[in-house]
Amino acid sequence: MERNKPDQKALIIVDMIRGFVNEGALADPYIGTIEDEIVRLTRKYLSNGDKVIAFKDVHHESATEFKSFPPHCIVGTSETELVDSLKPYEHSMKVIKKNSTNGFFAPGFIEEIRGIKDFVITGCCTDICVQNLAITMNNFFNQKNIPHNIQVPRNAVETFHNPEIGHDRHEMNEAAFKFMSQAGIDVVGGIELGKRKSLRTDATREIDHSNGDAVRDRWLETSGGNPELGLGKWD
Repeated sequence: MERNKPDQKALIIVDMIRGFVNEGALADPYIGTIEDEIVRLTRKYLSNGDKVIAFKDVHHESATEFKSFPPHCIVGTSETELVDSLKPYEHSMKVIKKNSTNGFFAPGFIEEIRGIKDFVITGCCTDICVQNLAITMNNFFNQKNIPHNIQVPRNAVETFHNPEIGHDRHEMNEAAFKFMSQAGIDVVGGIELGKRKSLRTDATREIDHSNGDAVRDRWLETSGGNPELGLGKWD
């Protein structure tokens, strides 16, 4: 795998596939209202030479997840395809297939984000896969004392609406935003590209990283180069 460049950022797109927008047991067309914003971010990140990672929910018919959710996004079906608006950019993305509601554990993901500390997470569903990924990533970096920034823009995430099972879109979105914010995720209205955020070191403290070398040196002193999980030095 090609080494990530210094100061490279990553846009993460979670499950913007036909099985959650256009067709299938869990599809809600309203989720498609965030497509334009995600396409805008995708084009900007790619033009800047930054990384775009797109998760696809892909399951075999025997998936244990189907004990909790109706069968969906079966391997080989059109439900596992990216929505049409993102397909033109698929060849420039790193596409990762996941078999659970938490893409952090999908094969290859940790290697893809090695050395990156600035993330924007978009997609669906806000209260399930987006929330699970954002909080797990934040916990991972905090455990290793790695400065980082994870943003979740309200205008680029969405969830489904099904009052019959008590899943109100507005209520679940707001609950997820509150939960993520309290867990240390930077929940923002939208992403204004071109401005660099300070890297978060924990849920309450940020540092000025205008001197990138100083930040890197501090991390190397405190983290020990990530001996756990066999990752070696994060940079």
